[in-house]
Amino acid sequence: MPGSFFGINIASQALRNFEAALNVTGHNLANLNTDGYSRQTVGMSPSTPITFFGANPLTMGTGSLISSISRVRDQFIEGRIIQSGAAQGRLNQML
Repeated sequence: MPGSFFGINIASQALRNFEAALNVTGHNLANLNTDGYSRQTVGMSPSTPITFFGANPLTMGTGSLISSISRVRDQFIEGRIIQSGAAQGRLNQML
């Protein structure tokens, strides 16, 4: 059977995960008006469960982990921005 602090450990890990997610959200809000900034998202995944063997095997989840922090970008729009920048550079050279 799990120890007395098993649930407290899961809750502690959840608080740390959501603190990191709030930090990413704050970072997104702080850079809202920054040119070229793309927002970030937090990906969470379940951690490995623990199986306790005995008369009746018991498998318990152990919470979640932050698996990734990734940027949300639209590659089509970025390609168009690069193309328009190249076209603008060509037109400026012609002037």
